[in-house]
Amino acid sequence: MQYSPNALSGTVVAGGNGAGNGNTELANPTGIYFDSSSNSLIIANTGANNIVRWVLGDTNWTLIAGDINGVSGNTSTLLHEPYDVTLDSWGNV
Repeated sequence: MQYSPNALSGTVVAGGNGAGNGNTELANPTGIYFDSSSNSLIIANTGANNIVRWVLGDTNWTLIAGDINGVSGNTSTLLHEPYDVTLDSWGNV
């Protein structure tokens, strides 16, 4: 949600379609990082076991890391309940 100063209501900027693994849904997002270079939110989508990028104004996210279907694991391509996320000065997760 985004709230302007003195506003009585807000605007949905990411999610808003219920919990789930679909690319218009978020599942228990915990860590959120704003990337000003791409005007997007980088989200630790904990319940879906992935990290996603949601460009403000878009209707869906793109996958950065983990499984698109929410599969959990401990291999080099899977994540297990990522809790937080940040980027370094080069834009790496």
